[in-house]
Amino acid sequence: MVFLMHNSVMSQPSCPKCHDCQHFYVTWDNKFPMGCKTFGFKGKQLPSLAVFQSTGQSCCYFESKNARATNGNGESDVLPPGCSLSVTA
Repeated sequence: MVFLMHNSVMSQPSCPKCHDCQHFYVTWDNKFPMGCKTFGFKGKQLPSLAVFQSTGQSCCYFESKNARATNGNGESDVLPPGCSLSVTA
């Protein structure tokens, strides 16, 4: 696992920018200010970093807020190529 230092903050270069994702949200909880609707969790760090640290993979569910492909019901029906990540409870 390779991390780059940028402005004294460790970041993973292959992680998508959560703030640009359709599934990202900001919570009212000061202890856990950021969340992901797809994975159903909230935390102190960006959800994409939590996914990478937990699975070793970049988040496969990133969907741009500006260019969301839908199946007609307002839901995405296609995973990005090469994505095999599954959500389990």
